[in-house]
Amino acid sequence: MQFSVCFLDITNFPYDIHQCSLTYRSWTYDYTKVILAFKDDISQIDMSSYINSNEWKVIPLEAKKTITDETFSLLTYTMTIQRKGGLYGYILILPCLLLSAATMVVFWIPPESPAKMILTVSIFSGLFLLLLLLAESMPGMIIKHLRNRKIMN
Repeated sequence: MQFSVCFLDITNFPYDIHQCSLTYRSWTYDYTKVILAFKDDISQIDMSSYINSNEWKVIPLEAKKTITDETFSLLTYTMTIQRKGGLYGYILILPCLLLSAATMVVFWIPPESPAKMILTVSIFSGLFLLLLLLAESMPGMIIKHLRNRKIMN
């Protein structure tokens, strides 16, 4: 089993694209004893056993074989990971646009009308729930929590 970490830049969430690299090398033997090679001379990630995700699109790129500083043989596989943002459009963006349009309606209601206060409180509650949903679906919050926990331990 293999474990790797690819830190995500969620500046463009939910339409973010990331490039991750997986590097393999021998930790004990230099290139005179072990020279890593691609399986069947195919310099790309084998995606035959990959299970398609509903949230991510994985695009394998060309792999590289290098020798670092004349000491170690390296195999570096690179892939592009793109988030499928369609679902987030319906869950986050569309409600935000509808709540913004409802906020414009508040300015057309006369100040003495009780409907103005009811609509304003309803919009505030909707925005609060939308922010809770956004905070729950943001992937970066988990990474920050794990980093803080790692620093504390």
